[in-house]
Amino acid sequence: MPEVPDKLMTAEDVAAALQVTVQTVANYCKAGVFPGAFKTGPGRTSAWRIPHEDFSAYMEEQKKRAQATKA
Repeated sequence: MPEVPDKLMTAEDVAAALQVTVQTVANYCKAGVFPGAFKTGPGRTSAWRIPHEDFSAYMEEQKKRAQATKA
């Protein structure tokens, strides 16, 4: 069984922080934007969980991209 990270965020938490929809976060998870993201169960209605470290890495990358476009 894979190891579960200590700090997890829900798709709703991430959506609120990024000011996007939960569906957008689900699409990000499916696309591999958050590599450690996983679904809590089978089926379409199961919830996504995103490791906080993946979210932090994503935010850092976005920050770097924003700074690069300003330069």
